[in-house]
Amino acid sequence: MDEEKGAMFFPLDSSVRFHNFWYEYGTPFGGVVWFWKKIEKEFLRTFAGGKMIFAGKKIRDPKKEFFFSSFIERLRKLVEDFQPDVILSITAESAYIAQTAVGSKQIPVIAMCHTEPTREAAGYGEREFSAWQKSACVQVLMDSFLPTMERFGVKHAIRIPNFVHQVADTDLANLTVPHNRIVAVGRVDGGGKDQHILIEAFSLLAERFPDWSVHLYGDIANRRYKKRLDALIAEKNLLGRVIFEGTTKDIDAVYHTSDIFAFPSSFEGFPLALTEAMSAGLPAVGRKSCISVNELIKDCETGLLVEEGAERFAAALNQLMSDGELRARIGRAAHEAVKAYQPKKVWDMWENVIREVAGETIVLKGNG
Repeated sequence: MDEEKGAMFFPLDSSVRFHNFWYEYGTPFGGVVWFWKKIEKEFLRTFAGGKMIFAGKKIRDPKKEFFFSSFIERLRKLVEDFQPDVILSITAESAYIAQTAVGSKQIPVIAMCHTEPTREAAGYGEREFSAWQKSACVQVLMDSFLPTMERFGVKHAIRIPNFVHQVADTDLANLTVPHNRIVAVGRVDGGGKDQHILIEAFSLLAERFPDWSVHLYGDIANRRYKKRLDALIAEKNLLGRVIFEGTTKDIDAVYHTSDIFAFPSSFEGFPLALTEAMSAGLPAVGRKSCISVNELIKDCETGLLVEEGAERFAAALNQLMSDGELRARIGRAAHEAVKAYQPKKVWDMWENVIREVAGETIVLKGNG
């Protein structure tokens, strides 16, 4: 239910039917009521503040509630037309939408949680937790997330990781010939990707390694944060050596012409950029405090984990920038480690779960 039109960034398989409820199953969403709900929200924020809390109670966002009710009504019509066996939802909020649209129909809903559960649940109320608890199961990305779901009252939580695009053993990044390139991949939004830490770390090494450069790939999602990074680059005299490359549909080519993958994120669910770089044979540097990163990287074996601070991050980069053999050894080990997330293994987990909740007699295999 997105106002933006256009094709997906990556093409969908021809067997996938895509619907955008903003324009389908009713008149184009919006109009006078939508405009009024925006005004109503701003009026409430005047008295309840940005967090919409008044007299100790959370006030539901009228704009979001109108959006939800419209989504539910349109999804209900699609359910009538399509008669699905199972519905998958990506958040507790969308699980609530799906469960309400289904009503009394016996259609199981599988909820997904694609980040660390406590982070996703921040701000959730009884409705959202109830939606998780009512789901046929809730899928999380890491084993360490399962106890959190149990604390939230979810009795049927399973672990299914993301699958990782596998690079062939014969097609790994060529680390025998240095390209003198550090690459980082992630949207530039100031919301946890923390590219400023990488820039500060590189500034401590730039004079010692004058031929090296940093290349940042990802959508510019926060212009204010981008300006902050631009100012930091200018302050550290790194113009032309820290480069914003934007988005790309050929990230494999980027990895094959790089030497080190830098991943300064402060939180992640299951970072595909990191695991895809590892599959390509790049040694990675990540923060030890970052949940999931500290599970995917085995320190000093499949990558380097560092304590907090740009100085620590710089020390790890320095270690890899100074030693081509170390880069190659860690890169090969990283490539082997992420073979555990081959697409077929992950899709088999999903197929088992979907068949089971749809009522087929099948033994669940491979889930946490």
